Amino acid sequence: MNKEFKGIAVIFMCIAFILSLSLVSEKVSANTQKMKIGHKVEIGNYVYKFTDVKDDNQDNVDDYTYEATIAQYSKVTKKTINLVKKATSVNIVTNGRALYYSKNKADKSVIYKMDLRTKKISKIISVSGNNYSIFGGTDNYLYFGRYAGGGIVMAYENVFIYNMKTKKLERRFDYLVGYFQLKDKRILINEAHSDADNYILELTTESGKRIFQTDAIYGFLANGKLYYMQTFYKNGNETLKCYQCDLNGKNRKRIKEKTFNEYQEKYWNISNIL
Repeated sequence: MNKEFKGIAVIFMCIAFILSLSLVSEKVSANTQKMKIGHKVEIGNYVYKFTDVKDDNQDNVDDYTYEATIAQYSKVTKKTINLVKKATSVNIVTNGRALYYSKNKADKSVIYKMDLRTKKISKIISVSGNNYSIFGGTDNYLYFGRYAGGGIVMAYENVFIYNMKTKKLERRFDYLVGYFQLKDKRILINEAHSDADNYILELTTESGKRIFQTDAIYGFLANGKLYYMQTFYKNGNETLKCYQCDLNGKNRKRIKEKTFNEYQEKYWNISNIL
């Protein structure tokens, strides 16, 4: 083989190697992205969903049992594999690279991370007591709490925010949580309640730092705004008032109830734990 041909061969091999890297990178990026949450999550060629859900004795906290299988469906092979059995997760939490989930283990609850390529499992954190469920996450934080009762509404106690970088718990909410929404690195939490009265409605950063707090029947995040409804009583008469404000709690203005309901119907595509 002459020197000129050797040189061409080396160049060709280098180009082929670079192309192979770019193809791998493209494949990985297509099947990974920022953290997504929901009962069903689709990333690239994969769909992650719950199957075999068992949800018993919601009214009896001591006997409460919630378990589900987390499955991965490939749109390419048309095959489904079970990733986790007996998970206590309320939502699928994944970025396509890793799956975060919760399980009961003896008298503890454990949050795990599964590498979706190697299927290697590692423990993130464990807390005393069963029936803690993970219900959200970002690239930096995980959110989980313990089931505290059902009936008309679901309620969770000891709702924690866990920092995956520092490996520390950032915050524990000191009230029962009945509603949780994570959107645009903002968290909206509403105190659990079953009546149409005003209860704590808190807007925080993804780390749990409070931005804005009021009392409201309920609210939601949509279209870069916070929308919420409050009830007021005067001389035995009830009046409902609806508001919108920026995600820093400022520029509040009242809106019509009809507009509020229209926004709710249009934008209320959320992940929550009701």
